[in-house]
Amino acid sequence: MTNVAPVFDYQKEIVEFVEHGLWGGRCHFNEARALGFANETDGLVAGLVYHNYDPISNLIEMSAYSTRRDWNTLERLKLIFNYPFAVAGVRLLIARHSEKNTRCRRMWRTFGASETLIPELHAPGEAEIVAVLQRETWKHSKLIGPNHG
Repeated sequence: MTNVAPVFDYQKEIVEFVEHGLWGGRCHFNEARALGFANETDGLVAGLVYHNYDPISNLIEMSAYSTRRDWNTLERLKLIFNYPFAVAGVRLLIARHSEKNTRCRRMWRTFGASETLIPELHAPGEAEIVAVLQRETWKHSKLIGPNHG
């Protein structure tokens, strides 16, 4: 899907898209920044929300939702991870996702994130993965490092 473009200007709409996709609108993010990806035909097809910023620990959490799989490319991944590390300047990026989301887990591991599995946290009988990615690990990952960045 090459006609998908990044969207920065519609923060409220992107946040609501992710809230609805993840929780059916039952839960809401507090203060957050968002990045979306959209095309003229479908509108928003993916959204990322950077939230729970902790200036003392210098970390931020990222949550994401998409309605299709074909929007994501290496260049878009670089943009997604560039915001917290290069723009916001955090030292740690954290994400939580189901143990069953193998595609997401593979992506985070590709960038060098460590995983902690917490039983029953995602749902009854379903563990949640807490992925933690350090800025230095991201900068030196095989997709971003000197040979690719």
